[in-house]
Amino acid sequence: MIPYEITNEIFLGSQQIFLYSLMLVLVIMLGAIILYVEVAKQKLNGKKTFWAYFWVFFGILFGARFFYTFGPWSDNGTFVEMLLTVLNPFHGSGLVMLGGLVFGFLFGFGYVLWRKLGVGRYADMAALIASMGLFLGRLGCYFAGCCFGEAAKIGWAVVRDGIAIHPTQIYSSIGNLFIFSYIVWRRGHQRFRGELFLHFVILYSVFRFIVEFFRFYEWHYMGLTVSQLILLPIFLIALVLHHLANKKDHIVGISQQKGWWWYIIGGGLIMNFGVYMISGWNKFFTLVLFIVGFGVFLKGMGMGLDFRWKVLIKSRGTKQVLKVIGIIAILFVLTQGVTYFVGLKLDSAELEACPHDVVGNESANIRMRVIDSPYCNLCWQQEFYVHPKVVEAYGDRLFIEKYDIRHCREIVEEYDFFGTPGYVFTNLETGDESIYYNAVSFETIKKVIGEIE
Repeated sequence: MIPYEITNEIFLGSQQIFLYSLMLVLVIMLGAIILYVEVAKQKLNGKKTFWAYFWVFFGILFGARFFYTFGPWSDNGTFVEMLLTVLNPFHGSGLVMLGGLVFGFLFGFGYVLWRKLGVGRYADMAALIASMGLFLGRLGCYFAGCCFGEAAKIGWAVVRDGIAIHPTQIYSSIGNLFIFSYIVWRRGHQRFRGELFLHFVILYSVFRFIVEFFRFYEWHYMGLTVSQLILLPIFLIALVLHHLANKKDHIVGISQQKGWWWYIIGGGLIMNFGVYMISGWNKFFTLVLFIVGFGVFLKGMGMGLDFRWKVLIKSRGTKQVLKVIGIIAILFVLTQGVTYFVGLKLDSAELEACPHDVVGNESANIRMRVIDSPYCNLCWQQEFYVHPKVVEAYGDRLFIEKYDIRHCREIVEEYDFFGTPGYVFTNLETGDESIYYNAVSFETIKKVIGEIE
């Protein structure tokens, strides 16, 4: 067994970078590369294809937030408040990958039908991207500490908060690595349009159904999780569609280099081992193994999908993609710049105190601790719109303590906070506590206070 701590951030100077977000960026970039390669090989309309890609990823983001907010994983107030949580990109929300897959398919399917691009052809490209994305995305889950497993008595368990648990994020990443390898192999031996997508759905449904038995959930129905209940009909529909599919399509073949799968699987396993051990040794070793493994994985991806990285980098399409990435990077830097300069105005030496501010009735039994930062735009939103409502409604029954995440490391480490805002609600008489790792609505705070009072 090895120790485990949430390690979801690195700092480049004063700039905080979230590793979960970094994994998502890698997924988007590699997905764009796979798409570009397939567009060139199959002589498709590049502009329409990348618009399809945009709508798929918009659907993934929307669906992942929608499933989390409206599912049993969260309770964020009224229907309108929950819908606004999904639609507001600046509002904190968890992500449910299964919801992302479902809505990503629906949004992409709708666009492809509208543009009459050929559903099977584009679904196959989606299978390549989705399996690769799930492989990398689950590493992000391990960094962030979400999607963790049940208690376990096994040698490879990770010890979190004194409890040995299944590293289900690693299980999921490795499983999707093998699914991606199979889909790449199938791409070289494809018999009909839509085959890759249907095989992906079938394999992912079976694998995810199994992993669910090892993941921690508070809600079950007939012994099954929400995800398992959703996966059952999806699996059956995919089997029926596979049986009914037209298996006489002409497929544009690819030439796969010998031994490509050694590189994909070997590189992916090296990355997984490095990430798995991040809390058990010097983090520099994880960085080295991740970079080496990622390089090996990329080499195998080029060999398996029949393209050369040197040729790809010099191509006109890559230059256009780099321009788009450059524009996105500029917008990101501008956004970060605005946040930084506003934060400078709000920053002061007073924030070094722990807590740096106390509001409400300090003799009350309910304490609401807020983990914030002057450089967090979500914190500004909570401070301006949510906290005043709490003080007005419950100012005589609770008090609010505010802690800066940069200076108050003791409380941050005690509750495993890796970002802002964060909340700890405590009944000082009974010791009951409730912890939230993102922004919360006034309705949620009302519910929590009612539960712990």
